[in-house]
Amino acid sequence: MALDLPLPKQILAHGWITIDESKMSKSLGNVISPTSVLETFELESPDAFRYYMATSAPCGRDGNYSDDDFKEKVNAHLANSMGNLLNRTLSMLVKYFDGEVKPEFKDENPLAKKALGTVQIVKNHFDNFEISEAGLEIVQLVDTVNKYVQDNTPWTLAKEEKMTECGQVLINVLEIMCIISALIYPYCPNIAKEMARQLSFDLSIKLDDLTCDNIKTGKLISKDEIKPVFLRVDSELADKSSKK
Repeated sequence: MALDLPLPKQILAHGWITIDESKMSKSLGNVISPTSVLETFELESPDAFRYYMATSAPCGRDGNYSDDDFKEKVNAHLANSMGNLLNRTLSMLVKYFDGEVKPEFKDENPLAKKALGTVQIVKNHFDNFEISEAGLEIVQLVDTVNKYVQDNTPWTLAKEEKMTECGQVLINVLEIMCIISALIYPYCPNIAKEMARQLSFDLSIKLDDLTCDNIKTGKLISKDEIKPVFLRVDSELADKSSKK
């Protein structure tokens, strides 16, 4: 006011963060910091903690942190569902096609409608500061893609020598993984960048410009270039932390 600057019209704030459902206080000795979580679980990147807090503490409501819940959630969402989906799909592309995307693999994608619909839902959540709700939509999209893989069993198609159909399933999945890398970027920038690297996908694209035509024909990746985008959080480290 003294500087004659306009006052904020809207202030965004989250609620209290509790620890194991208890108020955080120095007297209880239960105060944690982001750096202490990274040290406890020996994490090189803050992505997992960013993701957990962004999806577990909705704006305007209280959130809770516990080592066990952190471990369970990031392992389930980032390692088991998203990371494993990308890793095994790229591994099958290398195993069956030497990492090459053939023109006949680029077909109508049955996942496109769901994926592009999710983009708009996530964007709307972001516009309304509903960060945790947006994260849930991304997880649901990953689950849909995982179900698509289980339903279409590309390994069975390869065994039956239905190679074009196998390739189409794999590329359909990888196209959506490009979209997922863009959606997950605000939560996990380092994971998203590694996903995009393995997919040869440009992460600078705007959400409004996302399509289901991201994978180029030709050599995509070799076996040595496939890396886990997120390693599981060690259960033993969580157990040790809870006993301190």
